[in-house]
Amino acid sequence: MTERSVSICGFPESGKTTYLAALWHLITNAATPTVLKFKSLKNGDATHLNTIATRWRQGLTQIRTELPTSTLVSMNLTDASGGTLRLTLPDMSGETYRDMFERRECSKSVANFFSESLGMVLMVHADNIKHPLMVTTVVAQAGALGAAIPDGQEISWEPRIAPTQVQLVEFLQLLRQPPLSLAFEKLAIVFSAWDKVEEEGRSPERFLAEKLPLLQQYLDSKLDKWVWKVYGVSAQGGDYEKEERPFTGEELEKLNVLKGLDEPSMRIKVISDTTTSSDLTDPIAWLMR
Repeated sequence: MTERSVSICGFPESGKTTYLAALWHLITNAATPTVLKFKSLKNGDATHLNTIATRWRQGLTQIRTELPTSTLVSMNLTDASGGTLRLTLPDMSGETYRDMFERRECSKSVANFFSESLGMVLMVHADNIKHPLMVTTVVAQAGALGAAIPDGQEISWEPRIAPTQVQLVEFLQLLRQPPLSLAFEKLAIVFSAWDKVEEEGRSPERFLAEKLPLLQQYLDSKLDKWVWKVYGVSAQGGDYEKEERPFTGEELEKLNVLKGLDEPSMRIKVISDTTTSSDLTDPIAWLMR
């Protein structure tokens, strides 16, 4: 058996658990063609996977407080040639990766897993990107509101308020720096919640260039030798509801359309520069080639 592992990373609320829930449904139902096929669960708790997949099918958002902070899932998959490979996915909390940027901290277990990876899926929420805030923009907004900006006022700063592209570039650079000094090169950038931005008519590559230009320039520079590909992924197809705030009106109508599809996997859309499909294994398969 070929031993291979892939990391799925992303800061808090980047869509990692939703991706894993939809992926588990997709490969265990086999109702939709996928590049990689499920063979068996090697390690991990199927109860956790079934729980998040059930919530996904029911159109309910994932409950962060009910999920383990780190669940190691290892499964055997088969590729198109019939060969068997082992896919290891850590469903770690986004704070695990944010701490690497904010505190320069990385646990030994995370470091060990990274060291065994042959590639990484980097999740970025397409509709939750924090853009740089220019001083000129703040001044213009204050003027439009008729508010004065006090002279000499100090604004406290902390790493968490850094723009998304700054955090992502620094995170990738840290992976190349000691003590990690990771050797793997392949990087699949997955923009989750693609349904939120799809109507703007951009391809995932253009979205990266326009929304995260610093990240694209860093990758294009090949300074750290990343071999990368961009995907737009909608694992839900739309907004899901919470038990404490059930949908009504137009929100409920849209959700009922999704829940009324013949097969839940029809909610999924995966877009790359060459294909459009419902196959969430495509980014993983690309990393493993």
